[in-house]
Amino acid sequence: MNLSDFQRALAHDYPEDSQSQAAVLIALVPIQSDWHIILIRRSDSQYRHSGEVALPGGLHEPIDDSLYTTALRESQEEVNLAPDIVTYLGQLPVTQTRWGMWVTPFVGAVPTNPSIKVNSAEVGDVFTVPISLLSNRFLLCDEWEYQGNVRRTPRFKHNQYAIWGFTAIVLQNFCRIALQRELDLDNCPVANCFTNDILAYSQWKRSAPNRT
Repeated sequence: MNLSDFQRALAHDYPEDSQSQAAVLIALVPIQSDWHIILIRRSDSQYRHSGEVALPGGLHEPIDDSLYTTALRESQEEVNLAPDIVTYLGQLPVTQTRWGMWVTPFVGAVPTNPSIKVNSAEVGDVFTVPISLLSNRFLLCDEWEYQGNVRRTPRFKHNQYAIWGFTAIVLQNFCRIALQRELDLDNCPVANCFTNDILAYSQWKRSAPNRT
């Protein structure tokens, strides 16, 4: 796919949602013959989402004139991704995290070998995954119960990194809309990791009640 293909696939008019409190950036970078997505692993010192894989992004601030500006500012703060090298391609539907926060994902392209510098206060690692990972061949899922119903959410594994929860759901939407590829959650292996991830966070939080 080239940039025009992405722009056509993402040519949806999503009005800015007043519920959205944060934004993330799906930054596409060309590496060899594939597009890759820049992902981060949150610093182990983070109060919430410690050690989790995420997309660059964060909370909307009064200085931001739009949620897209939020995504760019946070990406620069976290991995030194300069806003002026990002080519806007579109956005995805607003998505809710498991903690109840509404987040707007944006999609942009950056040149090969962008100058990445990790903000160690917020980020532990930065890495890329090829968009070819977003396929049924590599798809896992987490199965969990919510309000009496069993739900499945996507999960991917790339080297030592587990991509799950909100980030995996956003990538699923990117796969469906931008790549026009459906992921089959009904027929993929169940990883049975979701409960363990939530339990680990709950135990960590109980060890210091002031953590949020």
